[in-house]
Amino acid sequence: MVVDRYATLCKGEHMPETQLIGSAEAARILHTSQRTVTRLVASGQLPVMQTIPGGYAGIHLYERAEVERVKAERDAARASA
Repeated sequence: MVVDRYATLCKGEHMPETQLIGSAEAARILHTSQRTVTRLVASGQLPVMQTIPGGYAGIHLYERAEVERVKAERDAARASA
């Protein structure tokens, strides 16, 4: 699910060239679990673009292009291993 409407709500401006996605969509793109997405954030490999209040620690949103970049890096690392 693309949630770029949240960027408008949180920043008060529209960011048409940036697609923000939630952790479930990021996990789907990366072919991994949402817990692994959290680990990638903690290790600095995946930046959080927005945090919306709610839940335990807020809802994190990620830029789709960054998620796809991380996927390419992980795929390349697996291919060379």
